[in-house]
Amino acid sequence: MKKLYRIIIGVLFFLCLGDTTSQCAGKNPYMSADYLMEYIEKNHIDTYSFKEADKVEKYMNSCSEEPVFIEEVKKLGKQPYYGMTKDITEFLYVGQMKKNKPDGIGVILKPVDFVVESEEEGKAYITEYTGFSDEVYYARCYIGEFKGGRPEGYGIEFSVPGDDDYIMQPINIQEFAGDKIQEGIFASANPRKYEGKFKNGKYSGKGNEFIYMGIYWEESALDWDIDSYSDYLEEDEIENSLVEKYLNGTNEDIIIYSGNYKKGKKKGKFKVYEWGFLSYEGDMKGDVQSGRGKIYYPLSDQIQYEGELAGGEYDGEGTLYNEDGSIQYKGKWDMGDYAS
Repeated sequence: MKKLYRIIIGVLFFLCLGDTTSQCAGKNPYMSADYLMEYIEKNHIDTYSFKEADKVEKYMNSCSEEPVFIEEVKKLGKQPYYGMTKDITEFLYVGQMKKNKPDGIGVILKPVDFVVESEEEGKAYITEYTGFSDEVYYARCYIGEFKGGRPEGYGIEFSVPGDDDYIMQPINIQEFAGDKIQEGIFASANPRKYEGKFKNGKYSGKGNEFIYMGIYWEESALDWDIDSYSDYLEEDEIENSLVEKYLNGTNEDIIIYSGNYKKGKKKGKFKVYEWGFLSYEGDMKGDVQSGRGKIYYPLSDQIQYEGELAGGEYDGEGTLYNEDGSIQYKGKWDMGDYAS
């Protein structure tokens, strides 16, 4: 436990919300907080900001609490919560506690395997923890506010190998060799998945959700409709390379959802950005487009459809536009088809 304490405390200041990637040579690492901010500014993406971020960062930068093992406690019919345990588990917690549960501000960490692909080129990656590594390294799962063992209030959820569809995340170790590997993991291979409000452990309220198109995906998770982009890209070599980069995992774009959540689902007004362009703005319900909204042509500022939607389909009164802005059809729709 003392060794774990030294590892965590030694790099705790890297848990702050703005990763210290300024010490990296060249451009910011793709999965760093600085790259994300740069991407948002460059593409004029409208996302929420949160005043609580300063409070969380200030506490974490001065935190001197010892790390403790926690486990996810599941009870029938109730939302799971994290509680302290004497056993060695996959989750480590640093921060404020109450009644042996995270309560206040803190961070949840999870061990990962660090694999060097090419030391000469500085290429490495982190994968799901197997327990066979000589050194223990960590990725952040969540940092922010807690209540009764659950995320509550403002927080950031991070992508960690083994969760969802992520299988590995690359990391450039040329600037983080030797005893700086843990810093490198936090700074360039542990991207934020969601930033915003939580209630009872789930996304609830205003939030920004991020999907990194350059992360290595499970084959079964590669379900983006690439064909819908191909019609708009086939005549342009530079733009067409976006699809190639996406398919081979080298694309550095980020899909961004910014809007209102309820009980972990998208519900309310949203703006959705793909390839740096606004692709949808309007109502969402149950994670799909429902209500009134505007759908844009891929890689374009031109509206494709404006009107009522249900279950992600044109439904109700709406207008379909051609790529030149002229009206193709205006009137009633029935679940994606012209209404008779």
